[in-house]
Amino acid sequence: NADVNFRRRAPGFFYDWHNVNRRQYVNTLSGQQETTVGDGMTRRFGPGDVILAVDLIGQGHTTKAVGDAPWVYVTIPAE
Repeated sequence: NADVNFRRRAPGFFYDWHNVNRRQYVNTLSGQQETTVGDGMTRRFGPGDVILAVDLIGQGHTTKAVGDAPWVYVTIPAE
């Protein structure tokens, strides 16, 4: 699937443990998000930050929109 998706998540949005359905870039356009991975490491990402999401199997990660502004991002297939 070669879809590019733009998304908006309200502050406080939380997506519990999940995997991605394809290798993809996640580019934050505005707002901020935190991602936590299986070993407990948490990182915060803001505008201009790009993540290469590749956790197709295993425990995956959690995602949370943090701060006062919505998290707006685009996902782009990496294949």
